[in-house]
Amino acid sequence: MDFTDATFSEGTVSFELATFTTGTVSFERAAFSGAEVSFMGATFSDARVHFDDATLSDGVVLFTAAKLSEGLLSFKYATFSGSTMSFKYPTFSGGSVSFERTEFTAGTMSFREAQGGPAPAGLVNAHTTGSAQVLIPSAWLSAPESAAVLPWESGT
Repeated sequence: MDFTDATFSEGTVSFELATFTTGTVSFERAAFSGAEVSFMGATFSDARVHFDDATLSDGVVLFTAAKLSEGLLSFKYATFSGSTMSFKYPTFSGGSVSFERTEFTAGTMSFREAQGGPAPAGLVNAHTTGSAQVLIPSAWLSAPESAAVLPWESGT
């Protein structure tokens, strides 16, 4: 599926209970500017889902009870400048989540209710300025982050 350069500016967009199993799904350079986009209960197993270079300036993106067992959720170079993103009660039993080189200038990113698993790559030391809030479990502050590069990205 390809949502590259898409704009989510109003209403509700639901990917609730969706299953992302193989291949690549791109939200690269997408603009989240007012809509509620929900991935509640979605399962990510062996797919690569990219939000790279996306702009999240308003609205809400929910990953409540999302499950990642393999694959990748990537937010590399994304800019959070006013939206709310919540990973409430996620299950991480494999795969990788990356926030490398992501910039947070306003809004809220919350993993507060996350249980288990390492912190997503780049999140513990995320670049925050302005009124941005990145909320993570205290256990993640003393645990190593997850691997930033998966085998298929390194060419091995």
